[in-house]
Amino acid sequence: MSATSASPNSGNPITYSTLSTACSVTSAGVVTGITAGANNCTITATQAGNATYMVGTATQTFGIGQAAQTLTFGVAPTVAVGGTGSVSATSASPNSGNAVTYSTLSTACSVTAAG
Repeated sequence: MSATSASPNSGNPITYSTLSTACSVTSAGVVTGITAGANNCTITATQAGNATYMVGTATQTFGIGQAAQTLTFGVAPTVAVGGTGSVSATSASPNSGNAVTYSTLSTACSVTAAG
């Protein structure tokens, strides 16, 4: 995700923090999504005050979107009428923990759940 930003006016550094378990934020304001959901990440920016300015804070709440999954098929089998072959798909998103399942809408062939 992109870095958040705030405009300093006291000259003091801005610190970023979150109490949300759905995201984390670095001291540079770079947010990392951990759990998807609507309005589940709240970041607070704080700037210490000085003789001229009071302490300043700003809060921003936003959602963490779901990550895309990418599946890739291997080489297509050559199958004759009445014959069998198998297909195999792999996930480029192995951390999803989701199983790959197979199905077809074609009447020219059938597929089992195992591929």
